[in-house]
Formats: sequence, structure tokens, C-alpha cells
Amino acid sequence: MSPLANAKREAFARAIVEGKSGREAYRSAGYKPKNDATADACASRLLAEPAVAARVTVLKEAAADDSVMSAREVLEELSKLGRSSIKNCIVNGDDAGEVIASLSDMPDEVAATIQEMTVETYTEGRGDNARGVKRVRLKLHSKTSALDLLGKHYKLFTEKHEHDLSDPLKQLLADISGTAFRPSDGDGK
Repeated sequence: MSPLANAKREAFARAIVEGKSGREAYRSAGYKPKNDATADACASRLLAEPAVAARVTVLKEAAADDSVMSAREVLEELSKLGRSSIKNCIVNGDDAGEVIASLSDMPDEVAATIQEMTVETYTEGRGDNARGVKRVRLKLHSKTSALDLLGKHYKLFTEKHEHDLSDPLKQLLADISGTAFRPSDGDGK
């Protein structure tokens, strides 16, 4: 469904989808009600109009579609985790002795690989020998799990199942075939 022809109604529908109340959406769309009661009543009437209600539904569905990852996006995220390395989170250091890059300076694909970050600051020593210490611990998401999921997706692993036929089953197969059951030696004989 294309945008509503009336710009105020389109703005109202979009404001509703953004999570604004009817009153807030009505005002933000450019309408000028006399008071809150009027805004509420007019917003209610607009939401009851089939074209506006349909537009709100379409916009909500589009927003939901955008919030769900596609299969390709899932594989891309798993690939980021599979390629992750702690050295991507470390910088050479500066005068302050920083060895961990700031999260805000990290590329998203690197920051996404961090599962947990703990920062401890404390003073070590006493008096003139005291010095501030900052300890940073990083825990990355599991590479093994990500690679395992990717491997399964691309069917890189084949599982071999061995079956041990019990004596009653061997007898049943022999009765059905009329011969004694012998496992195949693999050459088809």
C-alpha cells in the first residue's frame, strides 16, 4: 500500500507505528486540537477510518519484517563470530597504558564478537608506591559454536551411524530373505 494522499494522515499513521499515543500522534502530525479530549476523540476517529487503519497495519508489518533477520544475515553474523579474534579488540596502547580499544571506536563487526567485558579499577601499593591499575577482561562469543552451526548449514559434517543388529533381528531378516543374515562387506556381494 502506498503512502496516504493526505500528508497529515500519513504522518499520523507513522507516529502511531513509532509507538506514540493517539493524542501524541495526532498533534505530531500537525493537527491543532483545542484540548486533550478533542485530540483523543479525533485520533480515535482517524484510527477507525479504513484507509488509515490499513496504512498502520502495512507500516507495522514492514517494521516487523525489518526487525527479523534474513537467513543471509544470520549466516553473516555467524561468520563474524567464526572469524573473531581477541587481537581485533586490542590496540597498541597509548600514554595512559590503554590496550583495549574503546567500544565506541570499534567496528560493529568486532564489537559484536564480544560476549562480556569486565573492567576493574583499583590501587595497588601504598603511599608513594601506590599506582592505579585498570584490569579489563574480555570474553568473546564461542567460535566453536558459530563454526559448528555454519558447518551444519553448509553440510560440511557427515554423521556416520553404526547399527548393531541383535540376534532376534538377524533371525527375522533371515526368515524374510530365506537365507542366513550376513552383513555386507561393502562391495555389494
